[in-house]
Amino acid sequence: MTIFASAELVEIFINSIPGIFITCDEQGTIIRWNKKCQQYFFYETDTATPLNILEKVADECRERAKTKMNEVVHENRQIEVELLLLDKRGRKTPYYCTVSPLVSGDRSFLVWVAIDISKRKQAEEEQLQSEERLRLAAEATELGTWYLDLLTGSFRWSDRCYVIFGLPPGTPMNYDFFLTCLHPDDRERTHQAVMDALDPVDTREYDIEYRAIWPDDGSIHWISAKGKGYFEEIDGKLRATRMNGTTLDITTRVLAVEALRESEQKYRSLFVVEPDALILIDKETLRIMDANESALLLYGYNREGFLSLDLSAISADPEETRRLFVSSESDLEYMTQRYHKKKDGQVFPVEVSRCAFELYERKVIYFAIRDITERKQMEMELEKAHKELEDRVRQRTAELTAVNLRLQQEIVERKQTEEELQKYQQKLLHLSAELSLAEEKERRRIASELHDDIGQTLAMAQIKTESLMLSTQSGDWCQSLAEIRDLIANSIQKVRFLTSQLSPPLLYEVGFSAALRWLADKFQMESGITIEILGDTIRKELSEEIGVTLFQVVRELVVNIKKHAQARNAQITVSNLEGKIWISVKDDGKGFDVSRIGNKDEFGLFNIRQKMKHLGGEIFIESAQGQGTFVSLVIPFRSRE
Repeated sequence: MTIFASAELVEIFINSIPGIFITCDEQGTIIRWNKKCQQYFFYETDTATPLNILEKVADECRERAKTKMNEVVHENRQIEVELLLLDKRGRKTPYYCTVSPLVSGDRSFLVWVAIDISKRKQAEEEQLQSEERLRLAAEATELGTWYLDLLTGSFRWSDRCYVIFGLPPGTPMNYDFFLTCLHPDDRERTHQAVMDALDPVDTREYDIEYRAIWPDDGSIHWISAKGKGYFEEIDGKLRATRMNGTTLDITTRVLAVEALRESEQKYRSLFVVEPDALILIDKETLRIMDANESALLLYGYNREGFLSLDLSAISADPEETRRLFVSSESDLEYMTQRYHKKKDGQVFPVEVSRCAFELYERKVIYFAIRDITERKQMEMELEKAHKELEDRVRQRTAELTAVNLRLQQEIVERKQTEEELQKYQQKLLHLSAELSLAEEKERRRIASELHDDIGQTLAMAQIKTESLMLSTQSGDWCQSLAEIRDLIANSIQKVRFLTSQLSPPLLYEVGFSAALRWLADKFQMESGITIEILGDTIRKELSEEIGVTLFQVVRELVVNIKKHAQARNAQITVSNLEGKIWISVKDDGKGFDVSRIGNKDEFGLFNIRQKMKHLGGEIFIESAQGQGTFVSLVIPFRSRE
């Protein structure tokens, strides 16, 4: 145990703490510190006079630091708090501080351990700024963003999402509620698309259009949704853990298609005012038949030049475009993404919707085209942010795993130490019981020698003295012999008293119950306290170890009543039931606080409990101030072999 108390080891320990270590008194006066504290806080001359830790706390945090210190002192508990601390040059640095109480002798101290969290704070600020940039980018493109956590069930929407679905911002959201917002005919199809995107075996792209019903007026709105599922290996299996994506209100586009089919006039008015690029293509030749102003501005042509082109002229991959038209069996296609090129050769991503219809007996294809360059950039930033977040999660997971392994190792070592301590305790209990039994045997041996040797010798001397008194005629001799006889008789009485004190002969010659009654009579005669013996008679067939231990325990309890209880009456009850000896000792004394057993004042009761535990027995104690004490002993019955 000496090595753990050495000053050298303590110094090594506090200097190995990954942060600042300070010990101060309750007022904050610094008493001890480690090397990291010295490097951060003090110049060499600073330690010449006592310093207060509050001097190293920034002004805006000082009052909070005082409050937390008072909590530690008055509530005697550890607290944790973030504070701005001042280095030796007066610069502020955020620290995560743990303040713990420490009592040494009659003095109280505070122990500070502070960890620099400036990098963590900077990372959190950068994360918030990144999320804000992503939100602003999404709002600029009128996109709503959403995030579905499959592990916790949380479903988060951006404010734009609530607008798209006609809901007040902040409405509590979950996946089931989202499905109720859809048109009944689209719910199953949308749910299946989500399940396909979250299938770890056959993952499909979540790219779907569905109808939403606004709750306030019942109006129907077309929405285009895109998303991606993310997977992690859990319990050896690849499982979906989250999904996120975007939503876009395409009601205008869908209505435009429907209007074109219903009426040329509606088509023309919508064609002109639509902010997206709208193009009409001859299905057979793929030549551009018409385009709105948005299309001309998007591709950088005037009307004459643009209408002289075919679809391949604005496609970044003309061959692929022709192949798609040849292989396409459907005249209706929603929200495909392609790469187009402008007049100056610039290639940019677009989102294309198309449908085919009859116009002046010609089959034409209507294109709605939207430049999604900004959205692509936003998606790339979003993907980058997610990747950074995943990297941080993996790093943090690795750190937590390492900490967990260290904790598990410490638990194993602690359990081993506890098992060894328990073994030593059992050995000590066994040795204590053997010592107690050996002590009783030695008492018995000494008592036997006193009774058999010295007692018999004194008795013989008394007999011979009385014989001499009868045979002599001298009065002087008779007087002297009478005095000798009285001295011998007194010695015999003392030998008998010592014999009973060392080891009552009744315990071995008659039995436990007889010895118990002798103890009660002796106790009542010496103390004046009335004591009553009740219950069964246990004769001497009880094993010597059990009998001796029980007699010692009862005698110690009786002595405690005499010394401490201030009682007038006591009662001992003995029972032999179901293979167990039950003994209760009850008094009407002043009682005591049972929770103090094991302290210095009640060590005797603690010793009794250890003796009972060694023999497989138990002790139950009930007491309260002014209500007396009731002690119950239970021990397995074992007879003499």
